Amino acid sequence: MAFPSIAGTATTNGSTAATNKICNLPTGIVSGDLLLLLLRSAGADTHSTPTGWTLLFLNSTADASDDTTSLWYRQADGAEGGTVAVNGTSSLKYAALAWRITGHANPATQAPQFATIVTGTSASPNPGALSPTGGAKDYLWIWMGGWEGEQTSPPASNPTNYTLNVIGANSGTGGAIATNCRVAGAARQLNATSEDPPLWTISVSDDWTATTVAVHPPAPASPTRGLVSWVEAETPFVATRGLLSWVEAETPLAPTRGQVGWAEGEIPGAPTRGLLSWTEAEIPLQATRGRVSWSEAEVPLAPTRGQVSWAEEETPVAPTRGQLSWGEAEIPLALTRGRVSWAEGEVPAVGQGGPSLSQRYAVMAASRRRRGWT
Repeated sequence: MAFPSIAGTATTNGSTAATNKICNLPTGIVSGDLLLLLLRSAGADTHSTPTGWTLLFLNSTADASDDTTSLWYRQADGAEGGTVAVNGTSSLKYAALAWRITGHANPATQAPQFATIVTGTSASPNPGALSPTGGAKDYLWIWMGGWEGEQTSPPASNPTNYTLNVIGANSGTGGAIATNCRVAGAARQLNATSEDPPLWTISVSDDWTATTVAVHPPAPASPTRGLVSWVEAETPFVATRGLLSWVEAETPLAPTRGQVGWAEGEIPGAPTRGLLSWTEAEIPLQATRGRVSWSEAEVPLAPTRGQVSWAEEETPVAPTRGQLSWGEAEIPLALTRGRVSWAEGEVPAVGQGGPSLSQRYAVMAASRRRRGWT
């Protein structure tokens, strides 16, 4: 596994009251990036989820102020632009943070998760613990919080161990303290089953909301039930119309004495460049004791220590459902580009110097029998 990473951030200091809040997005967004957007309005408001975004939590007013906080995510398509508009119901000042994350799980199958929202009134916002689904992984953990007031933004220090991408945004200091707000975030990478981030001290006590967000790493590319995985840049082990598969811990495609096996229930592929191809119903090659089996439409395998072939006009002896067979004492068909012959128990070998006289007689006899000659 590998940790997700923050590739960029953006802040929005909404010091001018607005009903529709324009929030900045990080630069460099490309298709596939994970985007997170945290928004806090400095007063009672109702946020609408922007098109193409998915809410994690919406319109939280849990703390003692009347501020409204929401969090969304989006799988980028590369056409997001530099900002996103969040429609509200009240003209208010606001503050927003956005993150661009790479190396993450597909949110369609494993979305970011957040801890139960914690609230308080103090100078020590402290989010709750989070145990994401799936157990220990290489998570990206993000501390997120927002509060009412005009505190230093971002806070002067950072939560212990949360040293990545320490950022903050605010609505300024104009008007009454209650009409302003702040948001802040910081991150860490940690392989753990759960995480309980520490508090983050702010400069002035006020009403706050905080949570912990976990971004999942991508699923590992490992063999499952005898299948083989590879990275995108690598060439697959076999060819075109399927995959050869094998059980875990076995050596891939390791033929032994003319035999190829695969995991039960798998459909064998159709390799090219001299490898054997057969249909699901066929028995794999078994070149022993004078018998070769192959599918009806396929050219027989060319073994390394011998070759079986015949002229196009000739018909194999006793073809039955894709199988060529002959008696142990019989000689295979005469070939145009070589001859294979062997006695029982012998290893097939390419004929050298042409057939012997006895082999010629045997072939002629076999040919007469096929034609019904006496």
